[in-house]
Amino acid sequence: MNNPLPEAERLSKNLIESFLSPRALSVCGGKIEIFKTIDSTNTEAKRRLELSQHRLAAKQCRFGATQHRFAEREHRGSVMHGSVLIAEHQSAGRGRLGKSFFSPERSGIYLSLVYIPEASQVPDTSLFTPLAAVCVCRALENLGIESAIKWVNDVFVDGKKVCGILTEGCMGTNDSDLSAVIAGVGINLYEAESGFPEEIRNTAGCLPNGKSIDKNALTASLISLMIDAFSGAADYRVLMEEYKNRSFILGKTVTVISPRETYEAEAVDISGEGHLIVRDASGTQRELLSGEISLRL
Repeated sequence: MNNPLPEAERLSKNLIESFLSPRALSVCGGKIEIFKTIDSTNTEAKRRLELSQHRLAAKQCRFGATQHRFAEREHRGSVMHGSVLIAEHQSAGRGRLGKSFFSPERSGIYLSLVYIPEASQVPDTSLFTPLAAVCVCRALENLGIESAIKWVNDVFVDGKKVCGILTEGCMGTNDSDLSAVIAGVGINLYEAESGFPEEIRNTAGCLPNGKSIDKNALTASLISLMIDAFSGAADYRVLMEEYKNRSFILGKTVTVISPRETYEAEAVDISGEGHLIVRDASGTQRELLSGEISLRL
């Protein structure tokens, strides 16, 4: 049987809410749920959003097209907007490009924030992944921990990956409008007793003095920063410039991996939209909107 966790290591929705900024509390207050174990917080958020959309569609059918605008307004005001699902353990944690995310019991923070955008969302929801990465870095910086970003969604400390981000969009009932964004963040606070799996042992890391970090305070700090960033309360242009400045790949040779090809290139810039600009062996510059890169550390 596992020993009881010290208070600072025990997740508590009441404590998390007590640490939230006023803006984050107004959005997420009463909407935080903690799971001892779950398959994936992102997967559960998607299940709940799909159920919410089915109920919305039923209302639209019942009240007719003239009520569509009111139903959509009700959707954004629903309990799903600002919902935060947090797990002590994920049995099927997910990363980008179909990869799994190692989420052992107790040793990390695994959360998903549901954000339902306004009709004219600023910043654009396509920026939520890099914005979330900056939020993680700022939350760690508040603890005196220096971190850096590997495009597009990984946060590194002391040359090791300590955080991964998976941002997913959910479409509306007519499959043309973005209904919601799920921002999933997984942070390795300290190494589990079982250690990291062999396939990530050389690249994965954890936070220095991770066991002394207050999980609830760090979780609240991250949520508060993401609400500011996603809502536009924090200037997204400043955040995107910070995203670029925190990158440790610029000026280095990376391997670009895409479904069509794999090639080496120099990472030369990151645009205000979060796109990676690379220069291939022929001297041609390419703009990567998404994908994967690897870098020999």
